[in-house]
Amino acid sequence: MNPEELQKILAENKKKDSVLKKLLRAVKENDLEKVKSIFEKNSSIIKDVVAEINSQNGTNLLGYAVDSKMAKYLIEKGISFSAAVTKAVRRRDLESVKSICQVSSLIAKDELQQNPEPLQSATYDHKFNDKIARYLIEQGANPNATDHLGRYLLHLQIAKSNFKGAKALIENGTDVNLINQGVKSYQTLIMGGSELKGETALNFAIRIYYKHKDIDNQKSDETLKFISYLIEQKANLNIKDCNEMVPLDIAIFHNSPKIVELLIKAGADLNVGREKAEGVLKYAITEGHIDIGKATIRYILEHDSHWLTTSNKPDLLNDQQELSNYWDEYKAQVKELHDIVGDRIYLTGDRSTRPIMRTVSGFLDHESRKNLVKSSFISSAEAPENFCPRKLAVISVAAITCALALYFLAPLIIGSSAGIGTQLALGAVGAVVGGGIGILTNVAIDQCYVNSATQKAD
Repeated sequence: MNPEELQKILAENKKKDSVLKKLLRAVKENDLEKVKSIFEKNSSIIKDVVAEINSQNGTNLLGYAVDSKMAKYLIEKGISFSAAVTKAVRRRDLESVKSICQVSSLIAKDELQQNPEPLQSATYDHKFNDKIARYLIEQGANPNATDHLGRYLLHLQIAKSNFKGAKALIENGTDVNLINQGVKSYQTLIMGGSELKGETALNFAIRIYYKHKDIDNQKSDETLKFISYLIEQKANLNIKDCNEMVPLDIAIFHNSPKIVELLIKAGADLNVGREKAEGVLKYAITEGHIDIGKATIRYILEHDSHWLTTSNKPDLLNDQQELSNYWDEYKAQVKELHDIVGDRIYLTGDRSTRPIMRTVSGFLDHESRKNLVKSSFISSAEAPENFCPRKLAVISVAAITCALALYFLAPLIIGSSAGIGTQLALGAVGAVVGGGIGILTNVAIDQCYVNSATQKAD
């Protein structure tokens, strides 16, 4: 570059700086006519000035606009709304974010829906501000948005261990069970990222846990807590990815026993993914995880009734005495619960005989489970019949009483001009109303009966 070219560039930069200072002063003074004049008189370099304003480190010109007309004009001239909001977000300046959105209210919703950058910036942990994230979503930002590479913001923040931001997204409307499409850009964030397709937030979190496990105890503990949080938020434990792997398979593949046990206790279906129940039991025995083995045994005995009718047990238990003994102990407990149930039915009347165990196994002792079963079932011999003479009588008496009442009261309600046809019509209406009253009465009687039977069971 010769001296003349350098001199020319310096002169242009000086001119751009001068124009920018004039624009900033005019916007602060809310002088729209002056702003328009500056744009018109400097048309040869105004694009470069606008580009400088929209750059990451450029002056946040739109943030100084206090009038909607001014904001609209600046945006029409190329000043980026999203860039302005993002700059305010990065400074964690909630008031500036609100100011920009309010003066640009006509376009704020559309801009925030179409450009996820402000919300993405607000949910990075090092820039995190829960109030800003919530405000942006309230103003129209899509919590289920993807970035410019097609990555869901929720998955992106989890992959970067930005768990505060991920929680903010979930608590402000993000679907915790979003399923991603194949995006190669994950490979720079997570092991095997180039092949990740069909993944949920839970899958990403399990992979991140493995990334930190045995390297960074603080990060791994934070990730484990976040996985528990996802489960509390109803994360689906049984969604298969493109490799037919469910979260439990991923946890076993990455040898993460804490997560395996957590998923089983949370109710993961052990027969959905690649590793069926006996495969999980094999993992537990091979790696020496007794608690996982016990949880798996509970699952097998609760979900596969053929084990209750045979003295056999999985061959895997032959070399594991503690788990073999636990199999016999828990099998006896399950059979006892089935005996308690006998010919009992659910209070809902669906006549199922399966004991309530899955949601409480591992959290209640056997005596507590027995009490729960007793209080949750009543004998089918004692249960109220779906239709019986008593119910028919109640409905009939109520229908006839209401029909006669409206028939004879018709002259008083309508007047002496009421004809026989009107009386009959009102009588029919009374019969329908009475029938409904009779049905509701039967429901109340049945519920009282069920409550009484339940108390006897206790």
